[in-house]
Amino acid sequence: PTNTDVPANADAPGEATPGGCEGGLVSCGGVCVGVQHDGANCGRCSHDCGGGTCAAGVCQPSVIASAQDTPRALTVVGATVYWTNHDTLGTVASCPTSGCPGSGPAVLATNLQNASGIAVTGSSLFFGCAGAGADAGGIGAGVYACSSSGCPAMPTDLAPGAGEPVGVTTDGTRVFWNDASNGQVLACPVGGCPPTGPSVIAGKQGSPWYGIAANATYVYWGARSAGTIARCDLPACASGPQTLATGQT
Repeated sequence: PTNTDVPANADAPGEATPGGCEGGLVSCGGVCVGVQHDGANCGRCSHDCGGGTCAAGVCQPSVIASAQDTPRALTVVGATVYWTNHDTLGTVASCPTSGCPGSGPAVLATNLQNASGIAVTGSSLFFGCAGAGADAGGIGAGVYACSSSGCPAMPTDLAPGAGEPVGVTTDGTRVFWNDASNGQVLACPVGGCPPTGPSVIAGKQGSPWYGIAANATYVYWGARSAGTIARCDLPACASGPQTLATGQT
């Protein structure tokens, strides 16, 4: 029988363990394994390290991509990890969660001025550019959208005139972002903002930074200078911002 209640000293030489295994091994699915070093059963049965190694019953970090230029934000959808490289002319890239192939990451967008937050839903990719000034060239400050398989040379600008988008998230219907230039939390439909511009979900939130997340009920964010974690009810923050935690540094 599969044993999911693994003793801390399992895999010790000569130690009897449940499941009829000897020598400190544990029965996982009817097979005796060493949960102290088995990457597919690390510390307990079926705890998979995702291609990484297992040492003393703990999954060890594994490098998915190297030589990236200031990775800033990332998200995982299914078996793919997406991230932004925050440089004067940065990129959006992706790799399988098991690690990049020998050819390296897939580069989905380039020439982005300080690429910042990122979100993926379905086949759509959303990301922010904090901007670096007109003299920097490339794609300037804004909230952009394109296919999660890759962007054209100029992705769709959902919020023309956006100030300094940093964190970006989506609930599948709208895209939300933090604007570091004015402290606001803003939103637009995934198809783009109306002529009146983005909706202000919350204003002057004390330098909102990269942390932002949304579900069907709330949007959550962190305010760097205020040291707070806050939320607003959706769709329009009718109850006003609610502080969930203070004294965060």
